[in-house]
Amino acid sequence: MRYSARRVATRFIERRDLMAGILEAPPAMVKDIHEWVQGVMAATSMEREKANLSGARESDKQSAASQRKFHEAVAAWEAAPTSWKAYVSAYDASWLVGHPGNRWSVRDFQKMTPEKLAVLDERSRVRIKHLRDQFKIFYGGSSETASVDRVKAKMDAIKPFLVSGVKPMVGNEMSKVFDIDTTGWRYGQKEMLDRMHKRVRSQAQDLLNRMQDAHKNRTEPLSDEILEMAKEYTDDLKKKIETGDSGWRTIKVVLDGTGRRGKRFSGFWSHLPPELHIVLPENWDSGDLQRTIRHELQHFAQDYIKYMVDGTWSKLEMGFPSKSIRTPEYKQHYDPASRSFSKHKDEPNVRAIFRRLQQQGIDPRRLDWYSLDDVEFYTKLADDVEWFRDFLKGRDFDDKMTRAAVRWYVGGKISREEGEALGIANWGNIGSKFFKALKSRAPGKWRKAVGEFVKAVT
Repeated sequence: MRYSARRVATRFIERRDLMAGILEAPPAMVKDIHEWVQGVMAATSMEREKANLSGARESDKQSAASQRKFHEAVAAWEAAPTSWKAYVSAYDASWLVGHPGNRWSVRDFQKMTPEKLAVLDERSRVRIKHLRDQFKIFYGGSSETASVDRVKAKMDAIKPFLVSGVKPMVGNEMSKVFDIDTTGWRYGQKEMLDRMHKRVRSQAQDLLNRMQDAHKNRTEPLSDEILEMAKEYTDDLKKKIETGDSGWRTIKVVLDGTGRRGKRFSGFWSHLPPELHIVLPENWDSGDLQRTIRHELQHFAQDYIKYMVDGTWSKLEMGFPSKSIRTPEYKQHYDPASRSFSKHKDEPNVRAIFRRLQQQGIDPRRLDWYSLDDVEFYTKLADDVEWFRDFLKGRDFDDKMTRAAVRWYVGGKISREEGEALGIANWGNIGSKFFKALKSRAPGKWRKAVGEFVKAVT
């Protein structure tokens, strides 16, 4: 059997003592990047609101003039309720408070008798009261600086999120380089790193001893060149472990305002070069932002742990589910709706899985490829844990109802009574798209995900 330090490292990384539970993102980096992005968005929003102030002042000026005209016209009509001229002026001004309806006829103001004058006077006063009531509805107790007040209120709401030294975004892209900070990270804690380093160092030495013993006992010994290469690789690995220097110290965070600007943040991680891209939405929400950063930094963690142990951009698969339950046939870029699908559609693997799905009567376009991709297993699981915890907030569920909610979410069975008690309209369906996809196409991963999910939320 051929041994390698890489295989030893891979075996160790996959051990329960390091990768047990849901793969975590470095909390210090989540905090620092979240604070910076939020600061940039706040500073950008503040600049926009400052620019809106001049327009708000002009709007208030025009609104105040219109309101004065309205009040003057209504007051003039009230003073002469049977005057056609006064009525027309009030009618024209009343568009300020909504559609005034059909205009009265001039004949209503002509050939007046005492009885007709009394009827018209009453009709006019009812209409005048209605217009003033409408004005209260439209403007209430608002001041003549209502637009400016609204802009200033937005600015006051933004102020707590401003970060000293963080500038607004200019153009459609902005970036900053962050140090890799493993403070508080379970895989970056000294005890965990020491355990990992000690084990890899021990296994690397054992590898060298085995190869040397094999060299002694073989009738056709291994070449000196192979042994020297193994020794150099092992010595390099030991040196890296002893110094704690992974050779990878920073990542670049790029804010992207040029892509599709939806209602939510989105992002992607690239290890070559090491960059975290965050696509900005039309309106920003801090909770959504933090989830996006945490998700993409989990992908960073997969590459960083791999690099820390192996020292290269190898194909080691870190932060994946166990090999026995993986579904390598499902990749998110195999999704016909993916922007990168055209690059992969003619690959043999893609053709094979599409043919198999079609034989099973399944439309590949209806498959949740993203949830089934092994690289997204722990990131999507963490997303669902976070969503479910938010779902439980503000709901006074006892243990029984919480367990029922968990069963509904992951694809277990609940009764109609439980569904109605939970307030879930679609209680007969699986609550999570992620768990639904796994249960239908990857039962091994589904069972693993259910176990980790239950531990995390109960």
